[in-house]
Amino acid sequence: MFMITAKISKKKILAGILLIIAIPFLIILFGITNPSLKTAETSGETKELRRSFLLSNGWQTDSEYEEISVITVPQEFDKIYTQYNEIHKEQGFDLSKYKGLEAHCYSYRILNYKDEPDGIYATVIVHGGKIIGGDIHCDKQDGFMHGFYK
Repeated sequence: MFMITAKISKKKILAGILLIIAIPFLIILFGITNPSLKTAETSGETKELRRSFLLSNGWQTDSEYEEISVITVPQEFDKIYTQYNEIHKEQGFDLSKYKGLEAHCYSYRILNYKDEPDGIYATVIVHGGKIIGGDIHCDKQDGFMHGFYK
């Protein structure tokens, strides 16, 4: 039979317990587990900042193309908008926080979507100068929609 003994001081036990307790708080504080948490406070005040945000997620945009519209986030979400908001929640956003409020939608033509040379767009939704959501979508009849992250 093989036996190992170790002497551990009360200070080391206490330090270990504090470390175990502190790790989840550090993960939440620094957003280590989910890069999308960092986007929740990303500025979207200028075209350059919005395009930079898209580029940081791997999307190259047409520098000449930008469409702007004003929307009001619905006060009550129907089935379609609830599904749309699920895309946002998966990437760290939640449009339900903005129910009834106006926001600006900025659309950009995506140039580097795999196997799709045209008809792919990014929508970036901005409220109060901050990016609050958006998507990547195809405008073709059999199109698709997903979050920003590849």
